[in-house]
Amino acid sequence: MQLELVKNVFISPKETFKALPSDKLFLLAWLAPFYFGIARIYRPGTYEKALSAVGNEYLLFILGSIFALVMIPLSALIVKLLIRIFGKKLTIKKLMNIYGYALIPRIVVAIFAYAVIFVNPNLLQEQGMNPLGITIAVAGVGAMLYTIFLYIYGIVVSPSVVKAHNKPL
Repeated sequence: MQLELVKNVFISPKETFKALPSDKLFLLAWLAPFYFGIARIYRPGTYEKALSAVGNEYLLFILGSIFALVMIPLSALIVKLLIRIFGKKLTIKKLMNIYGYALIPRIVVAIFAYAVIFVNPNLLQEQGMNPLGITIAVAGVGAMLYTIFLYIYGIVVSPSVVKAHNKPL
């Protein structure tokens, strides 16, 4: 079911986000945000600063992983509190699932970019912008914007959680 929903993010996002569970976490709820959190640490420039602050590559990975694993549910909690202002009630698990699946366009572009760089490793070393580099950059920006749209859209179309209260008759 989880893999079917990956494809459906592009085909029928409304049904996909409605179908995501509120009571259990799918793999992408952790994996996708974790990947992008760790990837952010290993960007050129950021990596050198973080490594000089920590002093050890393994410790940097461990601390980055712990930070990412704490921030994923914490971010969902913050969003949960924010959307309550607008009368929307979603569980932290549902919000984590929505975010994980909203990141699929960025994952697709990242896989494409890695494949291109694997085939042509000198692409990053070339001076100036080449058409393939521009294409990857434009696709990355488009994927990021679509991810933001999907996250907000997923929150909007997901039905609010209604908790049943046992009231005496």
